[in-house]
Amino acid sequence: DEYKGRVFSMIGTLGMILMPIGTIIYGTLYEKGIYFPINLFSSIIILVAVFFSLNTIILTRSFEEYNK
Repeated sequence: DEYKGRVFSMIGTLGMILMPIGTIIYGTLYEKGIYFPINLFSSIIILVAVFFSLNTIILTRSFEEYNK
């Protein structure tokens, strides 16, 4: 459990660090008017991440770990 807290705090810190960088990148790309490719690329990345995280092996392991 102590490792979970450390991992979640590192993930949260990394997310807070990357937010301004993403805002700058997406802001400059949106100002150039490339809306559709940017949104399409982001959607594909999100869908790939969701499909990997919904893998049955990963879900089974997390369910077993949660019910210990």
